[in-house]
Amino acid sequence: MEVDAIYFSMNEDNMKKILKKDYVMIGSDSGARSIDGVLGLGLPHPRTFGTFPRVLGKYCRDEKLFDLPTAIYKMTSFPCKRIGIKDRGIIKEGYFADLVIFNPDAISDTTTYKSPKNYPKGIEYVIINGNITVKDGEHTRVKGGRILKR
Repeated sequence: MEVDAIYFSMNEDNMKKILKKDYVMIGSDSGARSIDGVLGLGLPHPRTFGTFPRVLGKYCRDEKLFDLPTAIYKMTSFPCKRIGIKDRGIIKEGYFADLVIFNPDAISDTTTYKSPKNYPKGIEYVIINGNITVKDGEHTRVKGGRILKR
């Protein structure tokens, strides 16, 4: 028998205070998941598909905890610098082409606890290592990712 559990132990007000700190990066504790196949089994926490769209839509755009450049920095170049991931995290010649093209006015998390495997709204393109994996908001099934090592 396999059992999954979701615990409700976070305080939203405390999380917002912490997110605003200059030294705080934004990430997710979720593993690699999919909407189908072996990685699509079970019901993951909504953060699996919704962490970054929620930050950009709810906390950045709607609640104005920080501006858009700060949100993007906290999710990209700051973590890369902090944990030593080379050639990623910024748009620069010679760096890996990992890009998300999104509409800041439309991006939103669409996940719920009952339906946690929903793609977000407002993401037009995702490019991983130069491979287009989302085009016009639709998954292309191209797999451009790879394991990163420091």
